[in-house]
Amino acid sequence: MSYKFTELPPEGLAEAFPCTALMHWPEYDTKVIDTKVNGRDVVIQLWKGFCPSYMPGLVGGFGAEVGIYYKSWQPKMWWPDHQHKKEISFTLINPVTNEVFFTAGPEHAWWLHKWMTVESYMEYKKNTKIPTSPTEYILKYVIDGKESVW
Repeated sequence: MSYKFTELPPEGLAEAFPCTALMHWPEYDTKVIDTKVNGRDVVIQLWKGFCPSYMPGLVGGFGAEVGIYYKSWQPKMWWPDHQHKKEISFTLINPVTNEVFFTAGPEHAWWLHKWMTVESYMEYKKNTKIPTSPTEYILKYVIDGKESVW
């Protein structure tokens, strides 16, 4: 079975917009991690689950995002670290079957995102046992060779 995905919009379109922990929706969880990457203080923001299609045909579906940001003078707000791109990849694991749902990357980027379209997810659901909530998928992500799991 061949499923359809979207990896739009290109990361360049999002470089001018800040991010915050408030950027999530029901069934699309986020996790914010203050950390260092190659000695630099950064914020890693993760999302997984069902992202509503707020730009039909471009954004949304079932999947995940991994973003690297830098803190600004604005509390609880961070900005795309597009000047310090890293190699990013991720794998979503179906927690019911322990099989790979899908992968993204590796790409040299500050933000990696990929979603299975709703239509394809309905087909996937017919052929595979799925979790009760799309936020239950396990996100394994790698940034510059360091693997982490959420």
